[in-house]
Amino acid sequence: MDFVRIQGIRFLTCLASLATLASLGHGEDSLESIEKVARDWAQTRKETVRELDDWRWQKTFLESTREALNRRTRTLEDRREYLLATSSRLRESYVEMGRRNEEAMQVLEEAGGTIDGVIAELKRLRAFLPPRLSSALEYAYQSLEDSSRTLGERMQSVASIFNRCSQFNNAITYAEEVLAMAPGEEPRYVSVLYWGLSHGYAIDSADGVSYLGSPIESGWTWERRPDIAGAVSRLMSIYHDKAKPDFVPVPVQVSDPADPDREN
Repeated sequence: MDFVRIQGIRFLTCLASLATLASLGHGEDSLESIEKVARDWAQTRKETVRELDDWRWQKTFLESTREALNRRTRTLEDRREYLLATSSRLRESYVEMGRRNEEAMQVLEEAGGTIDGVIAELKRLRAFLPPRLSSALEYAYQSLEDSSRTLGERMQSVASIFNRCSQFNNAITYAEEVLAMAPGEEPRYVSVLYWGLSHGYAIDSADGVSYLGSPIESGWTWERRPDIAGAVSRLMSIYHDKAKPDFVPVPVQVSDPADPDREN
C-alpha cells in the first residue's frame, strides 16, 4: 500500500473521529474546525500527490541516466584498457626503433668510410679512362666533389660511374672528337673507335695520321702509329657499313692500371 493511500486512510479515520466528537455536542464551531481541517488535508494531499508524481518521473529519469552513465563508464574503462595496451606496444616499438636507428647510424658511418675510399680510388682511376667516357662522366665526378651532398647521393653518383663504365666496356664506341694527342700538341679533330676500356684507334682524316690509345702508368695515352693508318681506316669503313665485315689485323696494347708493369 503506497503512501497516499495510507495518508488517506489516516485522514478518514481522523475525520470520523472529529465527526463523532462534533456529534457529541461540540456545536457548529467544531464542525467548522472539522471542515477547515478537511480542506487543509485535501490541499496537502493534492500537493503530496503532485510531489509524488514528480518524484516518480524524476526517479525514472535518474535511473535511466544512471544506467546510461554506467554504460558510458564501462565504455571508457574499456577504452582506457585498450589505450594502455596500445601505448605499451607503442613504447616497445619506439624502443625497438631507437635501437634500430642506432644500428643504422653505425652502418652508415661504416659505409661512409668505405664510400670515401671508393671515391678516392675512382678519382685516381679517372686518368686511365678513355677521353670520351671521362668527358661523359664530368657531372658525376663533380657530384663526388660536392661536400654538401648526402651519403646516399654520393653513392648514387658512384653507382652511376660504375654503370657507365660497365656499359662502355661492353661496347665498341665510335666518336668524333677534338683531342690533344700528345702533351703540348695542338688539339686535332679525329675519328675514334674505342674497344671498351682497354684501347682505341684514332685517325686524323685531314692528314691520315693514326694513333693507338691505351691506359698506361701515367693514364690514357695516344701513341702515334702511322703504320696502322690503313687498318684503322678499314675498321672505320666496316663500322659504318661501308665495307664488308672482315678480319683486320691491328695492334693491341693492354695494361692494368693497378699493375702498370703487367702488359698483355
